[in-house]
Amino acid sequence: MRKGIMVNIDDTHFIASRFRKNIKVDRDEIVRFAAQYEGTQVTDLVFSLAGRIAGYPSKVITSWIDKYLQKEENGYAVDYSDTYTKVAYDIYVNQGLDPFAIWLNECRRMGIRGWISLRMNDCHDHDKPASVLHPDFFHEHPEYRRVTHRPVDGYFDRCFDYAEPAVRERELKLIEELLERYDMDGVELDWQREAFCLRPGAEYEGIEILNDFTREVSKRVKAAAEKRGHAILLSARVPADPKDALEMGFDATTWAREGLVQVLTPTPRWATCDSDIPVPMWKRLLHGTDTILAPGIEILMWPGENEMRFASRDQVMALAEQHFALGADKNYLFNYFDDPKPEDTYWTGGAAHPDMGVKKEHQAVLLNSIGDPDMTKDAPRSHVVTFCDMRPAWRVGGRDLPFACKKTHQYRQIRVCTGRIDENAKVTVRLGVAEGKAEDIVMYANRKQTSLIGQVELKPAFFDHAAYEFSVINDGKLPVYVLLEIATQGEPVTIDYVEIRVE
Repeated sequence: MRKGIMVNIDDTHFIASRFRKNIKVDRDEIVRFAAQYEGTQVTDLVFSLAGRIAGYPSKVITSWIDKYLQKEENGYAVDYSDTYTKVAYDIYVNQGLDPFAIWLNECRRMGIRGWISLRMNDCHDHDKPASVLHPDFFHEHPEYRRVTHRPVDGYFDRCFDYAEPAVRERELKLIEELLERYDMDGVELDWQREAFCLRPGAEYEGIEILNDFTREVSKRVKAAAEKRGHAILLSARVPADPKDALEMGFDATTWAREGLVQVLTPTPRWATCDSDIPVPMWKRLLHGTDTILAPGIEILMWPGENEMRFASRDQVMALAEQHFALGADKNYLFNYFDDPKPEDTYWTGGAAHPDMGVKKEHQAVLLNSIGDPDMTKDAPRSHVVTFCDMRPAWRVGGRDLPFACKKTHQYRQIRVCTGRIDENAKVTVRLGVAEGKAEDIVMYANRKQTSLIGQVELKPAFFDHAAYEFSVINDGKLPVYVLLEIATQGEPVTIDYVEIRVE
């Protein structure tokens, strides 16, 4: 199915949110969770089921049920029985239910593809000696971690090294168990949790190791598909930039050209939506394959060095339109949690920031629009310049923002993907002016000079200082990329926010 939306379901959200809000989880609640996506543009539900901890009673890796019963870990006395593991224990042991099996059946009934996703190298709580998120394998085999040659100093240093045969074998056994236990339509390898999967300095040699690993996974998926009598797709979630992905060991182009993966999701990691995922480059790399390209949209928006906020409806709409305009097949949402109690939503910043993000009522709007390129083209949208939040460790990424215009008529260029712009659309540029006066700014949009309209209020607000809006001449010929040339014609000006608004 081309077009549509893929939604990743977090591995702990369902049980954790119901535990936190004291909601009884029974079969009705499990079914109700899946039913919220029925009749929307969601074509694929991707259930993150196993990462560091299995969301079901696994015989291969530590499960939530094991953690509920655990009393000793890494030499420490522990008790996780009053955490969300209690919900998992009640569901599987006391009630004899399997939410993932129920959800996959509901997906088939609703005409939605149901996926199982594996977080290939999650490292939550790596710096803690004991945690509800730690599997036994983590404590038992410190020799398999990426960094053993020096003191640990980074968040990803304790991730596992996939050059170790035992690490790969463990994952293959887990995949075999999942394929035997569940009747799914697809398996996702989520390499963005986390993308540091090889020892420092071994990334280039690791490319062929991960290629062979993907071939082994593909063999098992195809065997399961033959046994089940229906197709089972294989997908990979990888760093947004293909050069970065390859340098970190992920030869996604080879996976697609060999027919190993049928879906590819280039995506940010977590800190922000990426306003410049190189979709055109991915399309050219995938040319000649049938691989579905589904770029990722995160829940967070972080422009420049300003405050981080939840992405607004119009910002999500903008990203969806950008992806379609550049040739993507679907949009992929990550960390877009459901809300079991509407009065206490995940989708806004609460009382302190009531206009901070996607309101609950906007969830339905997004799920019924961002999967259709005809709808994203005509929707109001805000194209905000952000940055790539996941790069190889040796390739420290710079940010386009903030920047200073110090010399008169020395232009700084910023390219913004705006998607398709109708000839009748109102187009404006919004700039955050951290220092200086807006009246001193001279700006061109695709070689046509803009005009200052005045101060504008941003929602969500990423900073406390003023933002200003400039009109753009729309002659009906604006391309999907608009190039801004910005300078000062007077005193120095510092710009720390850039947005193109299309209405």
